[in-house]
Amino acid sequence: MNTRKLLVSVLILVSVLLAACAPATTPLAPTAIPPTSAPTVAPAAEDPVTPPTAKVIAEWKVNNPSGVYIGFDSVWIPGHHDKTTTRIDPATNQVIAVIEGTGDHAEQALAVGDVFWVTGQQDDTTWVDPKTNTVTTNVPRVPGHLHYIAYGFNSLWITTADNKLDRVDPDTSQIIASIPYAEGYADCHGFVFASTTAIWVDQCDKAELIKIDPATNSVVSKRPYATLIDEAKTQTTIPSGKGTDFIWISAVGGLLRIDPNTGAGLTFLPLTPEQQGDAFLAVSDQAIWFGGLGQIDRLNVATNQIDATYITDPGTIIHLAIGFGSVWLENYDRNLVQRLDVAP
Repeated sequence: MNTRKLLVSVLILVSVLLAACAPATTPLAPTAIPPTSAPTVAPAAEDPVTPPTAKVIAEWKVNNPSGVYIGFDSVWIPGHHDKTTTRIDPATNQVIAVIEGTGDHAEQALAVGDVFWVTGQQDDTTWVDPKTNTVTTNVPRVPGHLHYIAYGFNSLWITTADNKLDRVDPDTSQIIASIPYAEGYADCHGFVFASTTAIWVDQCDKAELIKIDPATNSVVSKRPYATLIDEAKTQTTIPSGKGTDFIWISAVGGLLRIDPNTGAGLTFLPLTPEQQGDAFLAVSDQAIWFGGLGQIDRLNVATNQIDATYITDPGTIIHLAIGFGSVWLENYDRNLVQRLDVAP
């Protein structure tokens, strides 16, 4: 699986994980940990603070789960190796369907319009019809060794193994443009995101944020993470706004907030390796959740500080998701997907 290095980042900007109407659960109150600019607070020796263990509402075994995604009043988990996607009903916590024929080595999935796209690395990126729980035969599969996907400007934008960004017509699966943004082949596969003004690619091999103009299908800027972090450290105020108003990158030992219009660094919070984990994030309006090594943490968007930590099952938490009043996580090491009794 493409388990990204600590440089790997997650930006979630356009496709916001939506809350729905699942039965209310009683959240486990997190241990109060005083906000601090440091990644964690070292408690006094005589008064240790132990984070609570996240209570599990339900869990499912899924072979090599490749993320948790929300759409069509359901939770979707692509399998990385077995070419299936599991669909869960959050109202009953029951598996609705295990859909055969989705992408090989799937990396990401995305609800677009009235269909659900799943990427694949063997010329098999395609969509699922949520009404029938079957892979479409109406349009051809998108060719290429494809990884991460976003939607914007009436197009799909999908990163390739050879450091290109394919722009795809979602109605026909035809590649409109293939935009090179780096040389050679990717070792660390970065994510792609769409804002209202541009398409952004996280090129984690070179630790750069790349801006692409959808009007010209060309790269217009490349900004190193180091420059963005330096910019963020000079800021004296925390910008107002919702979490979904910004770009977020977990990289170079911390969490970086970026202006989606200018690409400027706005805030930076150092993180320990235990907090940062594999650097995957889930973004909501009020909080940023990140999965670490045997723990998950919540960052308050308004204060830019960690305000809750929960202990989870051992192993790497590859992805988190926010939806239906719960935090969901995928543990690739254990072939496990869990719904937590933790209010987002």
